[in-house]
Amino acid sequence: MTAATFLQTNFNTQDPSTYRGAIDGNTAVAAPIIGNFAPHAAATPNMTVLLDAGAIPTVGGMPVQIAQQTSATLTAPSANPRKDIVYIDSTTGVIGVATGTEAASPVDPTIPAGKIPVARLAMTVGMTTI
Repeated sequence: MTAATFLQTNFNTQDPSTYRGAIDGNTAVAAPIIGNFAPHAAATPNMTVLLDAGAIPTVGGMPVQIAQQTSATLTAPSANPRKDIVYIDSTTGVIGVATGTEAASPVDPTIPAGKIPVARLAMTVGMTTI
């Protein structure tokens, strides 16, 4: 793997070659950070959330790598919309979901202590896929 250096892009002042190279380099620098725990639907969408691999920083040590994982199957709300929060446990690295309360104007549920939120789900009545 080639090391990359961040270089602020500027379409107005950089020549095309430098500009394109900076975009590629900046993407390489940012990918390990912004790619951590990217939540998304599975290839065949259902009522689970697929969470890409990532790293949890530890105090005074190297980041701990966490494998890709899938949430438990979520249940759609029955009468009103709901907001759920997908999180990672900061100690175990295991995915979890804080389930909100159904309401005409739903609010986010409380995130349990020691959890790192990674996604907010807007759950609707009768939904069958995330």
